[in-house]
Amino acid sequence: MNPGKNQRKEPRVPAANSYLIVGGQELPLRNWSFSGFFAGPYDGKLTIGAEFALSLRLSCDQGNAEIRGRGKLIRNDEAGIAGTWALEKPSKQDEMLLRFFLAYPDPMALDE
Repeated sequence: MNPGKNQRKEPRVPAANSYLIVGGQELPLRNWSFSGFFAGPYDGKLTIGAEFALSLRLSCDQGNAEIRGRGKLIRNDEAGIAGTWALEKPSKQDEMLLRFFLAYPDPMALDE
């Protein structure tokens, strides 16, 4: 394993005006992919390896969506939390919606 190499399965895209909702907290979503996320700052009790319910509240110029899923925490530090996630009940409609938001990120996020 090369510690300096990006080992993500899919590239992450920046997010603006989008949120990760976990344990009742609405965290600014910094970037995300079809299988991962980075959001924060986070002030909660999740520990590395914890599995949890989550929602992604996504926003772009073309519209908004909220999608439910299950996550697993990989990192928790002062910058925020990162982990993997999957749709709670996969459907073709949700997969198409996710691919749309990944293809058309909020232009405001691209400036950050």
